[in-house]
Amino acid sequence: MKQNHKRIATGGIVLAIVGAVVVGAFGLHKRRDSADTARVIDPRVSELLDVSKIGHVPIRPENNAFDHYRRASLQLSPMSEAARKQNSESCRTGCSGGWQAIGADLRGWLELNRASLNHFREGSDCNEAVYCQPAEQTITDSMEVLRNLNEMRTLVELEILRLEADGDFGAAWSWCRALLRASRHSGLHGEFAERLVGKKLHECAVRSVVRWASFPEVTVAMLRVALHECRLIYEQTVAPSGPISIEYLIRMKCLSDQNGVAVVDQAASILEQSQETVDRSTEPAASIAALPLVFTNWLTQCDLPRHARHPVSLGRITLFQSEPGDGIGMEAFEQRLKPAFIVQTLGPNVMQFLDALDRELAGQRLMETALLTQIRLRESGSLPAKLEELIGTDLDELPVDPFAPGEHLHYRRNWTDAKTAKIWSIGSDEKDDDGLIDITSTNDLTGDIIVHVGYIEDLESTASP
Repeated sequence: MKQNHKRIATGGIVLAIVGAVVVGAFGLHKRRDSADTARVIDPRVSELLDVSKIGHVPIRPENNAFDHYRRASLQLSPMSEAARKQNSESCRTGCSGGWQAIGADLRGWLELNRASLNHFREGSDCNEAVYCQPAEQTITDSMEVLRNLNEMRTLVELEILRLEADGDFGAAWSWCRALLRASRHSGLHGEFAERLVGKKLHECAVRSVVRWASFPEVTVAMLRVALHECRLIYEQTVAPSGPISIEYLIRMKCLSDQNGVAVVDQAASILEQSQETVDRSTEPAASIAALPLVFTNWLTQCDLPRHARHPVSLGRITLFQSEPGDGIGMEAFEQRLKPAFIVQTLGPNVMQFLDALDRELAGQRLMETALLTQIRLRESGSLPAKLEELIGTDLDELPVDPFAPGEHLHYRRNWTDAKTAKIWSIGSDEKDDDGLIDITSTNDLTGDIIVHVGYIEDLESTASP
């Protein structure tokens, strides 16, 4: 199976939401400036599907992964304080030392949660996942199951380490696969917070898969199956426009119902604490009028690759710069936003969201490249001197670094014994640190996104190259 990074395109649907919801779904009255608003919304909107097409996802409970994840959440026993300290230490060391380095309290917590793990596994086998129907989601929805998914990913990672220590690498892979599938479930039909939980699950899965692939007992056939499944599972990734569109639905619904007054007070209080003068009489009407403009700006760019998006304009709200003919200049845009202080203070941080998803894509490509490198190690007896040697049966072309337009992922083999190597993306700061600064060791998303490859005994005994 050759490389394939298909992304599900939902931009057309969500642009329809922006046009349709503002005039219909929440019973809003036409405003004096509705004609002006229509001129700056993407002209395709009128020809696209309306909000009812994604407001409800038809699904049977037994086919819904989140029904199983809810059961897992109910069964979940919390960590003891001792287990939590041991987990923090394990996270700090990146699980180096494997199962042998896991403390007794943390091992006991894993055994306490066998029932929860089984429900999680059942959920991961489902092909559909709806935490809450899109049209019913609100800002105040309970996040308990999503918070517990973060705990469950720790359980799964521990189970993988235990199975590796037992030499059951087939079963260990099945749990890596479960973690990858669950990462695509979270946010499939949800907003930012749910999608970012999926990103964290994926990050954990990448770490587990890369470690699993380093054991010499994992055969070429097993690695090829893993590579194929990693690619297939990632094809189920929802495009960024999906969660962004649902964020729009949530905010428009909030502004348009009885919560509107409370939202006005909350936003005004934030600005008044900064000694800003606020005219409360403009809201929520001003933000109701501004939301379609703001979200259309984001939705027309968000599904494009990072460096194909328009440059960012820093103003009252971070937006993508418009081009001549887009319908409204940035200066006029800023004037429209001036009275819409709710959008300014309580709007979602779309740029940070997109950056997180770009890091996830980099992690996926690094994981796939690590698997390819491990295949090469077993077939030839040595790591490749350069990534170009991987092109062949399993790979058509080198994977591109999402953060470096036109550049491939970076690779360097250990110059002392050639038994280990590192592969890296330059990361969010778009600065190549030559694989010397790991993003996980910084607090500000600087540094490179790095994976290490080779056999486990060499990785654990050799200093980083």
